[in-house]
Amino acid sequence: MAEVNSKGFERIQSFTGTFDFNLDAKGRVNIPARIREIIELKKLNALALRIIEKEGCLFIRAYPIDYYNKHMLGKMDDWDAEDEYQMFAMMGVTAPTNQVSIDGQGRLNIPDDMLKEVNINKQVRFVGMNNFFDIWNPSTFEAFYNLMATRLKKDKKLSDERGGAS
Repeated sequence: MAEVNSKGFERIQSFTGTFDFNLDAKGRVNIPARIREIIELKKLNALALRIIEKEGCLFIRAYPIDYYNKHMLGKMDDWDAEDEYQMFAMMGVTAPTNQVSIDGQGRLNIPDDMLKEVNINKQVRFVGMNNFFDIWNPSTFEAFYNLMATRLKKDKKLSDERGGAS
């Protein structure tokens, strides 16, 4: 039987949706109810927050700890930490990551240095991404989204002009 919420409706069992919230005076942000439902379903009390850059846009990815351990740290199990290149790659995964607790009111206290690096001052956009969710400055998210939508349209047009061949 599928998981159900308090009203008896089936639950989506992954992080979905887009939500805008504000940081409070202490730098905390409420986790949106739909994302909090998944956190409760997965019995999470902490997340691994990692700064990521895509197309010159910085944002924070919030991983459940078990996912981060398996998919991020786990892939490094066979890496040679004495090899300069693999050591540098490890740093790229581990250095921009912080573990944070979820407080009793369902809030995250994102470290100030992370907020500063991704240019979040007040407004926060949560974006569900299936097994994890992202935390963006809303204007950075819009710039990234528009850039990628434009690129996709351009690539589709070029593909169509070539007869659908990629």
